Amino acid sequence: MAQAARCRQAKTKHPERTIKILLVDDHGLFREGVTLLLKAVDPAIEVIHAGSGADALQRVTREPPDLVFLDLGLPDQPGLDVLSGLKALAPELPVVVLSGHEERETVLDAIRRGAMGFIPKSSDDPQLLWHALKMAASGAVTVPASVMHPGAVTLPAASPVVRPAPETLSLTARQWDVLRLLVQGMPNKSIARRLDIAETTARGYVSDLLAAFRVANRTQLVIEVARRGIDTSASAQ
Repeated sequence: MAQAARCRQAKTKHPERTIKILLVDDHGLFREGVTLLLKAVDPAIEVIHAGSGADALQRVTREPPDLVFLDLGLPDQPGLDVLSGLKALAPELPVVVLSGHEERETVLDAIRRGAMGFIPKSSDDPQLLWHALKMAASGAVTVPASVMHPGAVTLPAASPVVRPAPETLSLTARQWDVLRLLVQGMPNKSIARRLDIAETTARGYVSDLLAAFRVANRTQLVIEVARRGIDTSASAQ
């Protein structure tokens, strides 16, 4: 993923390179607040502002940033349509949704359309922005705990919270542990470090999980786990 690689290289191979972030929101004070939070972590970050969907699309057309934070409540067009437009213009551009629209289906729809993460505006954790940026740069997806652990929110009766035993899903205890960390957005290297296993072993477990859930990639796996209402918050016993 070219854009994600550019973002990683800004902090590794080329530490002097400025990370460029496009922040799309129609409220100027909110944009300024987010900019302050980002620069508090890394003063070298360049934050470009866009107040509408049209402005965002024009800016990406002229000079694609390293990452986009996108609000869904824009004045000129639906935010999800802007997301689709951004991905059409720059398919590998990491886009993280930052929105007050926190309904589970909205979150999942954003991920399906290519978002690399979803941050609720109601969050009181300032580090969440930086975490989402790092996860998107590594190719991982960040989603709210209320989506991955749906017991935290009210859901329709048709989508009950499920905490199945690993064997019910035909998973080993270790595969269950890998799944739990994967849906938190951890890349293979971090999973391997957390579980004290080789990175190649972690990669093998991820491949097994993709096959077990009949999906093609990590993003689809996250969506499928959320769709089934599987609660991965607890370790396998």
